[in-house]
Amino acid sequence: MKKLLILGIVLCSLLIVSINSATAIEETQSITDDRNDVLDYNAETEEDMYVSNKPNIDITKLEYRRVDDSVTIELTVKGKIENRGDIEDVYSEDPESISVNYVVYSFIMASVDGLGYYEINYVNNACRLTYYSSDLEEETENFTEDQFDVQDDTLNINFKLKNATETFEEINALTTDAKISLSVLNFYIDIAPDDEFDPDGNGDSSTNGNGGTLDPAFFLFIGLIVVIAVAGVIVLILIIKR
Repeated sequence: MKKLLILGIVLCSLLIVSINSATAIEETQSITDDRNDVLDYNAETEEDMYVSNKPNIDITKLEYRRVDDSVTIELTVKGKIENRGDIEDVYSEDPESISVNYVVYSFIMASVDGLGYYEINYVNNACRLTYYSSDLEEETENFTEDQFDVQDDTLNINFKLKNATETFEEINALTTDAKISLSVLNFYIDIAPDDEFDPDGNGDSSTNGNGGTLDPAFFLFIGLIVVIAVAGVIVLILIIKR
């Protein structure tokens, strides 16, 4: 009787392991991005819009790997990952703060079933995740040093999902190099997948075939809003001083 009981426990354990293995969620994305396609918002003509002198934010490859609730993001740039600025400036809501000098490496992930929306920002050896749930609740998490790593041209980030059942069609990356003050307005960005991606998710990148979820134009819109807002504040201050 004891032997039968032990055999039954072993069989049940094997069954549970096999079920868990069968239901494990695995996702991968590998996206290549053109070099020398950093967007300069100061460009006066369409021919000058894309520049090659910002290798620090010129994305060449974006990789995303996920097993169950464990996610790894790896971003590679043409030059070297630059550590400049303060991550608090990215989240600052102070209307009197018009001085910006940072390089930001950002990632956006939206779940297929609408369970959550992830925004990750890396600035100068600091990394922060903001999670927006389906009911618009917001959670913020500062990553520890063992959750991110920079090696020359590559930024690697590891973290846990809030919900292990959610799935993602695509991850988007946005890199930003900004120097903005009363006398300077320099703003550069790069996007992956870039604007060569069509609405159906086709392009020269390798994906898992699910297509795109977020339009890269969204990032362009956000970047433009930032520039307009900051520039507007600068102009207003100059007018007041006169």
